[in-house]
Amino acid sequence: TTTGTVKYEPPADEQGIPDFFRLSAHSFDFEMKPLPSSSSKIAVSEVTFPSPMTTPHPNNNTVHTEFFRPKAPGKYPGVIVLHILGGDFDLARLVARQLATNNVAALFLKLPYYGPREQPGVDVKMISADPQQTVLGFKQAVVDIRQATAWLGAQPEVDPEQLGITGISLGGITGALAFTAEPRFKKAFLMLAGGDIARIGAESPEAKEILGD
Repeated sequence: TTTGTVKYEPPADEQGIPDFFRLSAHSFDFEMKPLPSSSSKIAVSEVTFPSPMTTPHPNNNTVHTEFFRPKAPGKYPGVIVLHILGGDFDLARLVARQLATNNVAALFLKLPYYGPREQPGVDVKMISADPQQTVLGFKQAVVDIRQATAWLGAQPEVDPEQLGITGISLGGITGALAFTAEPRFKKAFLMLAGGDIARIGAESPEAKEILGD
């Protein structure tokens, strides 16, 4: 297990980013544990650090990620990888592994209230029928991603000038939001992400019951 500290410095070009998604300068500790991998090309580690946003649910206040790192020496681009709404992590891991195999360092991030961030006995989700909770869920996701991006850019094998984000479904929607709030991102690749999320919420058949409430 490796521990360390990363300094978060707000990017110089934050003009136009809403205060809602801004983070002030701070330092945060992280822990990295190697995970089993049979690949000769990549190494995989679990990386955890505190969320910049504190919720009433302790499990959710730790951000859980998996770092897929190319083993060959050199500086590589770095990408944040986000998962689907259903919380099936296999697809995101497949994307991260493929990126790392092709010499792109990938940090797969588990969104708020997913996986180890669930709080037993508490029925709170990142996306729910409660609009205020959903807004807070998206806010936490974005600031978690911003902190994760600072961690990724601080790694010796990652080029901090070549950072991007990718996501599928909910990960694509969240990735689009994070891309507008994080100037460090140079590129985004978003898959199966709904365009105009407000209209989808207002007009989709799935939302009729919620709108009635």
